[in-house]
Amino acid sequence: MYLFLETLDKIFLLESRQDLEPIFYSQLFKKILNPEKEFLFQKSKTQPLSHEEQLIIKAKPQNLKSTLPDLHDTIERGINYVFQSDPTKDKGIFAKSIFKWFTQDMEFDHKGNVTKKGAISLPEDIQTTQTILQNYMQYGKKLQLPKPINTNHPSELSGPIKNYLKTLQTNNDDIYHDLPLIFTYGRSKIYKIDGDYHEDNCKRWMSNTDWCVQYPNMFKEYGPPFYMIVDNNQEKFLFHIPSLQFKDANNQYHKEKWEDHKTVVDYMIYDLEDQGKIEKIKLETDPLIDDGGYLDLDWVDVPKIFKNYEPFIDEWIHKNKNKSKYEKFLHMNFEDVPEELKNKINQQKIDKSKYERTVRWVLQHDLPWKRVPEELKYDHDFQRKWSIKNIDEYNKITYMDWNDIPYEEWIENPEFREMWMNRNPKRFQNMLNMKHEDLPREWKDDENLLHYKKNMKI
Repeated sequence: MYLFLETLDKIFLLESRQDLEPIFYSQLFKKILNPEKEFLFQKSKTQPLSHEEQLIIKAKPQNLKSTLPDLHDTIERGINYVFQSDPTKDKGIFAKSIFKWFTQDMEFDHKGNVTKKGAISLPEDIQTTQTILQNYMQYGKKLQLPKPINTNHPSELSGPIKNYLKTLQTNNDDIYHDLPLIFTYGRSKIYKIDGDYHEDNCKRWMSNTDWCVQYPNMFKEYGPPFYMIVDNNQEKFLFHIPSLQFKDANNQYHKEKWEDHKTVVDYMIYDLEDQGKIEKIKLETDPLIDDGGYLDLDWVDVPKIFKNYEPFIDEWIHKNKNKSKYEKFLHMNFEDVPEELKNKINQQKIDKSKYERTVRWVLQHDLPWKRVPEELKYDHDFQRKWSIKNIDEYNKITYMDWNDIPYEEWIENPEFREMWMNRNPKRFQNMLNMKHEDLPREWKDDENLLHYKKNMKI
């Protein structure tokens, strides 16, 4: 990282796109490929590399277009986005500042995936970045703002400018006179932005913010409705349900601000659910609403806002179907089952009878794994029965290299992982030597692997 920043320091005096492009290219090349090269270098000590992996090891900026054309195109697009974000375009006056915001905090894993984004995301924030820099050119000197190149985040410029522009507004309520008010709580108001995009309205409603959805392409990309909370001091927050984003005016997520508004947003969601106006909430990946906890609660402790929301019910049952907190409902008198679960419990009893008939039919006909019905494949009890009946095919699967096993339903089964571990001691040893973050996803929380790793450290 420090070498990366030193290199940026050296290029700050350059201005033209022609000068900057090759340096940007080289820096993005290193950012993306260095973690992967390091991983493959370590891998080459214990096993041969594939042809594609050897190309990655040998790749250099000057030969990337011919050896890894997809990566070359990705880097070229990134550089184009940087210059598109600069209101001076190809003059490149702000290009090095934008490149710094875009890449300084960006991190990649050994597969070339982004694990941490920069201060801005491109192309998503192209128009937002343009506006911030245009405002900087207009107000920067008056407000004695730092030079963009000396900042780590564009909000260091946009924040003071927004505060200044607020002082010029005489009647703030007028801005929202034609925007539906969902309700008021305390001194805060929640407005709903819905329907088609209208530039004048969106920019007026979302004035003094860095939200990308005030521009037409990202408004359509994310899709309404958007819920805007306006505090009594005119501080704004945007909540978008499908993408589960809660951002302040600087387009940043602050946990303490979420906690301030979380309760009212929960009830807003519940109110909208009752009206049937929410299409989707991805609770299984929700860092805000679920916060990793609601799916683990006993049903009696689940907040009311989720008990009547079918996707949550399905997710809760799926996660707890083999645990006592759900199993107890299957053995209750039906009238004692919680009302929200009755349909699911009744359906499961029907499904159970159908399931038992299907298992008998599959085992009697000795089906290969590829022909097993999908509804059985993830059932660990059925896997156990099938492996006994089809021992030869099962043995072939257990002796495969882990990354070559084509069946996700097997690798998710802890019993299968234990069998594979016992039958492939050398391959398992390689896993023990891997860093935790580099392990295949299904092994990261595997009790056997964690036990052996702990003993190795001792």
